[in-house]
Amino acid sequence: MKIILLLTIFLYNVSALQAKPLMSGLSQNDIKIDARFSGTTLFLFGVRNLAGEIVVVIRGPKQDYIVRKKENVLGMWLNRKQMKFKNIDGFYAVYSSVDVSEIEDLILSNLNIGLENIIFNYEGKAYIEEIDYFKKAILANKFNKKLYMEGFENIDFMGDALFKTQMSFSKHIPEGEYNAEIYLIDGKNLVGVQSIPISVSKTGFEAEIYNFAHQNKILYGILCVLSAILAGWFANMIFWKV
Repeated sequence: MKIILLLTIFLYNVSALQAKPLMSGLSQNDIKIDARFSGTTLFLFGVRNLAGEIVVVIRGPKQDYIVRKKENVLGMWLNRKQMKFKNIDGFYAVYSSVDVSEIEDLILSNLNIGLENIIFNYEGKAYIEEIDYFKKAILANKFNKKLYMEGFENIDFMGDALFKTQMSFSKHIPEGEYNAEIYLIDGKNLVGVQSIPISVSKTGFEAEIYNFAHQNKILYGILCVLSAILAGWFANMIFWKV
């Protein structure tokens, strides 16, 4: 129903759309996560009023990571090196109406589009000679959880102006603010840009526990310890009764 409504708005406001090189919208702008969440799909529809290809980038909330490397020391594998990365996208996916090889490399680089153009900011002691190892470790973790897309997914045109695509989000998506960046690219020129926010948040009992744990850290820790003690005492009582 939302998809039909979205298309209706596009077609109804033709005069308004013609004033802009690019206009698009999502089937919904928020994703709610609860204990039963197993992933979801959003639909994006849009209109281009100038010539060019459409590229959509979804970037998730910024996160910090500490990546450690194990080394063999006297037969034991120990963490010997580590690097801290700052402000890395928790989610990253790219959609395009054309093969990436047909898009100007300089534009992709300037807009940080494509895995090779993602900026990995790091701080502290840096192992420059092994930087690729630490980057690949982050990417491997993201690929495993389906939080990063390895290639470009398709955007389909419906006629000359209308375009559409569907965007998948795995059950592992982090909570926070996302952006859908829509670009209209004609050869070496960027002729249209639009940004649409997407909010991902927890809901239900899981959200209440999460909020309580972050707002009352000391009390939450005490309750966890008491719960563990109580569980141990209860299990011990059952054992002796048996």
